[in-house]
Amino acid sequence: MSENEAYLIHVYDIIPDAKKNADMSAEQEDYTVTCNGINEYDAVTASSGAAMLSFTYGSGYAIDQKIGTVFAGSQPIRAISVFKVNKNDVTEDAELTFQIAGSDLYCATVPCRGEEVVTVSMLDKIFHIEEDPSQYQMASTILWRSQGIKNAVNYLGNHGGLSNGTAVFQTLTALEINTMMYLSAGLDSNSDLVYYHFDADNLSLVSSTESYGPEPEELLNAVEAVYPEIADQTRALFAAKDVYAENLRLCSDPGTQTDEALQQLNLAGEEILSSVNEIYTFFTA
Repeated sequence: MSENEAYLIHVYDIIPDAKKNADMSAEQEDYTVTCNGINEYDAVTASSGAAMLSFTYGSGYAIDQKIGTVFAGSQPIRAISVFKVNKNDVTEDAELTFQIAGSDLYCATVPCRGEEVVTVSMLDKIFHIEEDPSQYQMASTILWRSQGIKNAVNYLGNHGGLSNGTAVFQTLTALEINTMMYLSAGLDSNSDLVYYHFDADNLSLVSSTESYGPEPEELLNAVEAVYPEIADQTRALFAAKDVYAENLRLCSDPGTQTDEALQQLNLAGEEILSSVNEIYTFFTA
């Protein structure tokens, strides 16, 4: 983005009709924000930068253009629309209008003044709107944690497998990091990416050894509370990860390698990939 651009994020709830199914528009030009009645911006929710895209999917909020059918009588849907705007348009006295058009259910115009816009130093702070922001943040990292575990397993297979001691070590390290490390829901490739700790009310580098924190059971409990639909898959993933790591250590040493350990390693690898794919589908479908 240029120095004059900024992301403007609108998080809102869609309330289903009691009896009638309805479809939300899939066109980005139907999700707009107008600043001071002059400059209009279309949503870029599904095509924004790396950290924003990571947060958008990991948050579990429905992406505006992908909401699709809203089934009658279902629970409210928390949705997100992201706009790339001229930051000079968002002053305290600015008049903003969020608009959703082209939808059967939720065609709305929501006025807002610039002074109501909250500036956040990192994307995870958006979770302040949730009842338990710390737990929600922790649960919302499961998408990228699971992808990291999958990448670790694939890395070993693509770099010589058990015969490459360096690959074995890096795989074991990645498995631990992606389970135990504090992570931001808005992951990107920057080494200075920070994690906002809601309970401590401070920022820390996710690459710091001090950022090791949540126990696996804490992560599992958070996912169970926020995303119960994938609680079983997450528990299966973490259990398979432990079996995989244990047998990888055994199988990487000719002195402790056995046929049973090799079989357990392969079965755990298959379970990891299956669980990860189900978690990924839940967040991105």
